[in-house]
Amino acid sequence: MFGLPSNSQRRLERYSRELQVFADLYRKAESSGSVAEVTHAGWRAGARLWPRSPAGRLLAYNDEGAEAVCRFRPGDRTLFGIQTRGHQMDTVERGFAIWGYRPGVFGAVDAGVPRLEITDVNGVVYPADIVAHTFVIDVDLGPWEPPELTVRVYDKDCMPRYEGPLLAVG
Repeated sequence: MFGLPSNSQRRLERYSRELQVFADLYRKAESSGSVAEVTHAGWRAGARLWPRSPAGRLLAYNDEGAEAVCRFRPGDRTLFGIQTRGHQMDTVERGFAIWGYRPGVFGAVDAGVPRLEITDVNGVVYPADIVAHTFVIDVDLGPWEPPELTVRVYDKDCMPRYEGPLLAVG
């Protein structure tokens, strides 16, 4: 016998509806050049991978604590990865947490982190775009094993706070 949806299922369905409206508003504002003030039902824009393109990722967060990754797809409906209680990842120790990668790398930064960058084995530096407490880095991780990348996180005084491998091995 099937019962009524749980509170968490209803919340997820509500967030999905709200995010669809939010994503549509964001895309409309993006095409006109002003996304700074886009909000809907407590949803706010974080960092965006590939701004103004029909593809890419937009990180979003809600005043209630939920976080989401909006995956824009050319000619298709936006897909959402919603964490109703946020990603609950610790950003204190290293200053950042990865929510996902491919394409690019995206996640959250700790309060007081104004700068984050990764460096590949050839010394090429890829700076993060940080918006609110979220970041994206446009870097090609290749189709198979991710390359060895070093992350550097800086504090508000532009002093190194953490340096080490971007992706943990094993």
